[in-house]
Amino acid sequence: MSEPSLRRISVRRQFLVFSILFFLFIVGAETGAFFLSMRQIVRKNLAQELTRLLETSRLKLESSVNSEIAIALKMAGSPLIQRYFL
Repeated sequence: MSEPSLRRISVRRQFLVFSILFFLFIVGAETGAFFLSMRQIVRKNLAQELTRLLETSRLKLESSVNSEIAIALKMAGSPLIQRYFL
């Protein structure tokens, strides 16, 4: 084979290798960006879910305490209890 044809094959081979490596780099960068964004989305969704769960638990506790307060206030208004403490 003559020098120009070898050089042409070499240039083609270099271009092919460069294209493949560049493609792999782009795929790697996109994969990394995808995983980073998914991790951020999952963390955000987890925070929202925990906030919702906390609010639900707070409301349950509040309703339970409110009923206990209502009973205590009724008892405090009782004449028998007032006479005992006065």
